[in-house]
Amino acid sequence: AASDVYKRQDNVSVLYVANCDNVTVENVSFDVEGLFVVNSEGVVVNNSFFNLNELEVDAVRVYNSVNITIIGNSINTSNSSEEAFYAEYLNNSLIKSNDVKIIGTSYGLYLVFSNGNSFYNLTIETQNLTTIYFSDADNNTVIDSVLNSSQGGSVYAKGIGEDYLINVSFNKSSITISSDNETIAKIYVQWYLDVFVNRTDGASVDNALVEIWDVYSPPPNAGVIEVFTNASGWIERQTLTEFWKNKTTIYNYNNYTVRASKTGYTTTNQSVNVSTNRVVKLQIDYVPVVSDVYITPSEPSTSDDLNLYVTCGDEDNSTLTAFWKWYKNSVYTGLYGNATINAGQNTLITTLGSGNTTPEDNWTAEVWCSDNVVESSKVNTSVVITWCNATLTESLTLTHDVNCPGTAFKIGADNITLDCQGHTINYSTSQQGYGVYINYDNVTVRNCTIRQASSVNDSHEFTLGIVMMTCL
Repeated sequence: AASDVYKRQDNVSVLYVANCDNVTVENVSFDVEGLFVVNSEGVVVNNSFFNLNELEVDAVRVYNSVNITIIGNSINTSNSSEEAFYAEYLNNSLIKSNDVKIIGTSYGLYLVFSNGNSFYNLTIETQNLTTIYFSDADNNTVIDSVLNSSQGGSVYAKGIGEDYLINVSFNKSSITISSDNETIAKIYVQWYLDVFVNRTDGASVDNALVEIWDVYSPPPNAGVIEVFTNASGWIERQTLTEFWKNKTTIYNYNNYTVRASKTGYTTTNQSVNVSTNRVVKLQIDYVPVVSDVYITPSEPSTSDDLNLYVTCGDEDNSTLTAFWKWYKNSVYTGLYGNATINAGQNTLITTLGSGNTTPEDNWTAEVWCSDNVVESSKVNTSVVITWCNATLTESLTLTHDVNCPGTAFKIGADNITLDCQGHTINYSTSQQGYGVYINYDNVTVRNCTIRQASSVNDSHEFTLGIVMMTCL
């Protein structure tokens, strides 16, 4: 009857459950034929023992039923040509932690027109060539199980349907597919992947993005799996396909790539061959950041040294190494170096002497920082050497205005022409000086507008536009 409970009964020959719902069979010992479930729903079979010696008898046979639960049973058969577990039109049922041992030619598990069933923690041992037989069965999953056949066979599928083996130990070379349509029946072989992300100091990294893709679906394809680490640094366990097989083809998904990243951290990836369960551990680290870099003075003349300052930050290091290279007009000069700095502290790391510069040179410093494991991005800062306080030993034609804190030009040879082409010389913007200082013969200054900054007292004898010490 519906909702009946049968338990603690020994030496039961056979038990029929027909047209009954929510029946429980518990702690029952079967010794002749076994259990038959027909046209029923919600039947539960727990912790029972099937020790059968009859020919052509199924230990458990289920027909046209749904939501059947069979957990923790032991099935031993001998001299039998039928199956330990046979199901026809069984749907959405759970079979878990059953131990099946067969002496004879029968199958361990035989499914016909049965869909959406889950089989967990099964141990099936048989002398038959096949431990599991799928016949026109679809979307059935065998999980965390062991399939052993003394004759080397494992899984057989025919007709239509796609069925799955997840973390199942069996002979993968002995999958047999028989189907009128060569592409319909498929067996998928899948495994677990666990991923842990931490830093080099061992601390776990939460909320790191872990991306997983197979050989056919690299980013940015839709097939990329994206999952984030939890507070312990682990992702939710993933199930990945090693291969699927139909009648004519084996489609192999290996190798997979696993990549971990997080804003402010490095990115790392690893190639994984998923032919069994895998645990992948990836290390990422904080990336040092160049937060500020500049050269003083900002408008240097040929008499000025170039002072390079940098500020670098790092979340997990108090000291860093700053590196630099100098470029002149975009060409590497061979001048380079490094210095130890405190994270977050603005530091003068090098000085380029004025003897290296000439007017209108563009000097660029390329700067980056390292924590001796990870390097920051490289950052550039540049200044242009002005004509201020420059000594002209050749004639000069200006192509732009000149702004100088003190003296703009000194003439340093005879027969020099300074042609401004209508540009302006602004001098003494912050200190006393001259626009043009002349102490040589036959000098020409033309097409120039020469202006003294108003911040300096006009009456001072040393703030003059043009000073000529000789007049030839």
